Parts: sequence; C-alpha cells; structure tokens
Amino acid sequence: DPMGLKTFFEKVLKIEKDKGVGTGPFAALGSIFANHPGTEDRIKLIEPLPAGQVARPPMTPEQWQALKKICG
Repeated sequence: DPMGLKTFFEKVLKIEKDKGVGTGPFAALGSIFANHPGTEDRIKLIEPLPAGQVARPPMTPEQWQALKKICG
C-alpha cells in the first residue's frame, strides 16, 4: 500500500522541520539523497491505489516467519 510510504515521508518531513534537514536520525545519510526529490515533493507524488485495488503483502506469513528466523 503506497500510503504507508506516504506516512513514512510525512514523519521524515516533521523531523526535518523540527530539527532541520540533515539532523536527527537521518544525519548519517549525508548527501546520499542530495540528487533525490525533496521530502515534500515525494509526498505529493504518492497517490492511493485506484478504487477496487487491494494492496497485497510482499510475502506470505510463512515467508515472513522464515525471514525472521534467518535474521534471528
């Protein structure tokens, strides 16, 4: 569901506004995203799924459990 990504970027934007761009938990990323769109532009580009479309999980519950087991 693309709206989860939108929520993530809204949280990033709040951190940027509260603490300033390049500070907080994202400071270590440095200039990695310098050539990417700004956070507000990213949020504007994210749209909900079309009517009647349902987001499908990226993996089955069994795959998720296997991944968790691998990661410890």
